[in-house]
Amino acid sequence: MTTQRLFIAGHLPMSRAEAQALIDDGHGVVLHLWGEGPYPATITATATGLEYQKELLLLGDVPAGERPLVEAHLTE
Repeated sequence: MTTQRLFIAGHLPMSRAEAQALIDDGHGVVLHLWGEGPYPATITATATGLEYQKELLLLGDVPAGERPLVEAHLTE
């Protein structure tokens, strides 16, 4: 069995005020990898929008260099 550390980051373009309003209203971002999840991401309001990030440790036989299919969803 192998392990692999995976860092995922993304950005949803909008104003800082819009991003902060989403955060204040309890919205979040969840990630699904290879159809598994949800994994909640850390979100931040920035000058260019809503940024999200998540670090995961993948366990199992993941071929080196193969990138997982990642889907990000805004939640309420």
